[in-house]
Amino acid sequence: MLTAILNKVISPSFIDGPGSRMVIFFSVVMHCLYCHNPETQQYCTGCGTCLEVCQSDALKLVNGQIEYNPKQCSGCDRCILSCPHDASPKVAHMTVDQLMAKVAAQEPYIDGITLSGGECSLQYEFILKFLTKVKAKTGLNVLIDTNGYIPEDVLKKLSKLADGFILDFKSNNLLEAY
Repeated sequence: MLTAILNKVISPSFIDGPGSRMVIFFSVVMHCLYCHNPETQQYCTGCGTCLEVCQSDALKLVNGQIEYNPKQCSGCDRCILSCPHDASPKVAHMTVDQLMAKVAAQEPYIDGITLSGGECSLQYEFILKFLTKVKAKTGLNVLIDTNGYIPEDVLKKLSKLADGFILDFKSNNLLEAY
């Protein structure tokens, strides 16, 4: 089953496009020097450093993986700030239907959805399925916040489903893709 690695979902946001929006931050392995969300650039390695600073017991190490319980989290972000790998242990693996359930719960309160990250388009297969459902089941406006690092064939597919793009230009010497 296709899942996305999501760093966080914020709703409402009034700065990531017009109106009130749900912003979905995807985790990716891409390093942009001036990234506003550096914790989206690496995947958690399970090193456990974050466990030492979490004061709300929202994190546990299970079978070498960090498990995150958002209901216990105080939102202090000490775990992210302490991570030697610039990763967040607070990621979620979600299916399209799970993410659609989050959208449905917020739909009466939002004007649209912004997909962001890290470079969200790197998880384009998930995004194509998600946007197809969003367009079929809601009247929400959808924007894709990107640094422009999108292959042309993927851009063409995304352009058919997105209502627009927010483009954050990066200089070639500021971008290292892994």
